[in-house]
Amino acid sequence: MMKPTYQKLRQFFPRAESRAALYETLGWGDLIDHKAYVDTCAIRMSYALLRSNVTLPGAKMRVKAGPVEGRYIEQRQAALSAS
Repeated sequence: MMKPTYQKLRQFFPRAESRAALYETLGWGDLIDHKAYVDTCAIRMSYALLRSNVTLPGAKMRVKAGPVEGRYIEQRQAALSAS
């Protein structure tokens, strides 16, 4: 995996965005109230990595909208850490 600079990651990390707004951005409005997707940490980091032009091999969730539409996000922290 390519390593982006801290500044680049910080620029794209959606820290102030609510879970609902983040999921709407990704085209995942149907997951806003889903109990399995309450924790957004790995999703936010994956989003920042994708916006920084990093590919996430093995990521399984396809982004349906927004700036990284069509790319894949890793929603599990353990899998993201192993990348």
